Amino acid sequence: MTQQDHMQDLKKLSEEESDLGIYFEYYVGSYRPNVLNASREWRPAADMFETETCVLIRVDLAGIDTSDVSLTLDKNQLILVGERRESLDNDRKHVLAMEVPYGPFKRIFDLPTPVCADDAQAEYSRGFLTIRLQKRDKPLSRRTQVKIQ
Repeated sequence: MTQQDHMQDLKKLSEEESDLGIYFEYYVGSYRPNVLNASREWRPAADMFETETCVLIRVDLAGIDTSDVSLTLDKNQLILVGERRESLDNDRKHVLAMEVPYGPFKRIFDLPTPVCADDAQAEYSRGFLTIRLQKRDKPLSRRTQVKIQ
């Protein structure tokens, strides 16, 4: 086998791996149709900050109705559960790409410090859910729902 033959074999293998990668991504990755994605949980992106007086969490929930989201404070954790429902019409013929995840999601945030459940604030604006939790000295003793405005 010559070096040129070896290079052609490597090029062919590389092209085959690329094709396999596309198929793999389509069936198990972010490009798969909603029918295949419906039972798979996903994780919305989030940022968490701490100031002297509060813990602030901002979650990217673009396109999600607040009635499909629940927030629960449980001891030193904030639990976010919800679902993004597909809103595309049924008229589409062929999916070319599907990168936006749909279906149920869940995030559990371990809080760096005890927080006050009574003063918890959650606001949904411009696709972001912002949660502001006031710090306190003692941990929570009960599970509490947080209302989203």
